[in-house]
Amino acid sequence: MTISRREALGWASAFALADGLVPAPLLAAAGGAPKLSTQTAQRFLELLIHHDEDGHAPHTAMISIAAPDTGWYAIDTLDGTKYAALNRHNKKHGFRLKRVSGFDTRQGVRYAAIWEQAAGPDWHSRHGMDRSGFEAACAQFNRQGYRLVHVDARQSYTAVWEKRDPGAQQWFSALTPGEIRGQFGSLGANGLRPTRLSLSALGSNATLAAIFDVDGGRPWLANPLMKAHEFQRTGAQMTAQGYRLCDASGFVVSGKPHFSGIWEKA
Repeated sequence: MTISRREALGWASAFALADGLVPAPLLAAAGGAPKLSTQTAQRFLELLIHHDEDGHAPHTAMISIAAPDTGWYAIDTLDGTKYAALNRHNKKHGFRLKRVSGFDTRQGVRYAAIWEQAAGPDWHSRHGMDRSGFEAACAQFNRQGYRLVHVDARQSYTAVWEKRDPGAQQWFSALTPGEIRGQFGSLGANGLRPTRLSLSALGSNATLAAIFDVDGGRPWLANPLMKAHEFQRTGAQMTAQGYRLCDASGFVVSGKPHFSGIWEKA
């Protein structure tokens, strides 16, 4: 599936896509010349839990990504080999990997991802890592002057790094929800806030990978572990207060779907 204008983003990424690779994205999804926009965030219907994982239906959420109106490419879902090939193809054609998640399906692990057509610093990504491999990759890229900008820990670890000073950034590979809440206070006192929470589980216990970055000053709220009705209720409350969901993840813990979320004042 190809997505290139923000008008199409609300529905396109919800489709189950064919396994074949798609040509480079068009410059206008609905036809006609691209239009300039003052939008500062683009919205995507992101898959959080695959229907094979829950056994009933997929779980999705509308995510806002801070970005101007530009070209986009979203796909849902590919096996590891085809995802890697498409990722290389998109990078070569000027598309930056923004978000990626792995899902445990009846056909094996499948990946869903979103790319943005935009200039920027050099970036690298890796997928299919175990925890030690992820931690080693973070250390390696940190030494080379790269900052972790995205992590997904649902099945194996998948991550994206950009050539930018890591600075005061802090990342974690496997904390409990209680430990994450503790970091809200301790790192918050040092001017950091969560920008990514990726929910997973060890046995019957929920765990999270997380990124904390410098607080930009916007009011925010984060919750590392919610049941489905809590996630929906919190989302409705935050929307009513002028917040947008800028990060979310989901995982089936002890047979029930659970979610994490980060909301930021629009």
